[in-house]
Amino acid sequence: MKTVIPGLLTINTKLHRIPGFSLSSNLNFFPQTSTKCPYHYSVKIDNHICVPKDYDFISGYFLKKDDSWYYERNIFGLFKLKFSFNTRNKIFSFNKVFSLIPFQIGGIYPSGQLISEIIRCDMFINKILVILGMAVSHKGKNYCVIAPSYNGKTTLENKILESGGKYISDNLVIVDFEKNIAYPAAHTGKVFEREANQMVHSILTKTNIISTPVKIDKVIFMTNQMTKKINKKVRPSDFIVLNSVAFLYSLFGRSYVAEGSHTNKIIEVLKYFSDKLAQNSYINSIKHDSYEKIFKRK
Repeated sequence: MKTVIPGLLTINTKLHRIPGFSLSSNLNFFPQTSTKCPYHYSVKIDNHICVPKDYDFISGYFLKKDDSWYYERNIFGLFKLKFSFNTRNKIFSFNKVFSLIPFQIGGIYPSGQLISEIIRCDMFINKILVILGMAVSHKGKNYCVIAPSYNGKTTLENKILESGGKYISDNLVIVDFEKNIAYPAAHTGKVFEREANQMVHSILTKTNIISTPVKIDKVIFMTNQMTKKINKKVRPSDFIVLNSVAFLYSLFGRSYVAEGSHTNKIIEVLKYFSDKLAQNSYINSIKHDSYEKIFKRK
């Protein structure tokens, strides 16, 4: 089994990567395991997916019959994209053609994005937060840095790693605030990654990668690191709460929530995160500051 998020998520699959899978771009980043994590799924390529003609619920190209979701789309009469998800056995399947879709093209989502949204939804319902950010260990303390894109997260991570810090995650922060735990995640390793991401990749070694869940010492919300203009209206809790439901981006994610009667639970968890973040004394909001001072603040 592939260890996708140590201590949290395992996937039974022969694949090394799943196009569009936001939780990991490299399923071999962490050592394989024989022990299932609390969230466990199977992912396979199946060229014999049979989409039923009748259904219990339908939303666009997505339909639900008994315990399974199905998706089938004919592309210009040349080929068909097929996908299924068995909710009872937690098995995702898609045909070979679908595995060749690398990113979203119009209303067509890569298989990995559909899979990510369901897994992230399942985690969110149980108060596991997955959001843009990075996590590092610095001088014996573990920090989660949450920020919008292009706000200096990766640049900061490079500086920490170069100074002897340890890698926990980049691109995503995965936390359980009830247990005060941050989970490791694979380095993004995108083919066309930015220079800052390439630097992180070049710094990583077996000795500076943390591969077990860690206690959180501080959460930092970072904005406007690349400019001196300060936007004091951005509250950490607003940004974090609103971006925590990214699994609702596609029609499949929204359909999964609606058909499964998860809406009230999601609203409940959103309120939980909002209250928790507003009260949590270890969340620091930092705007345009020198990197050297960021981790010295108490």
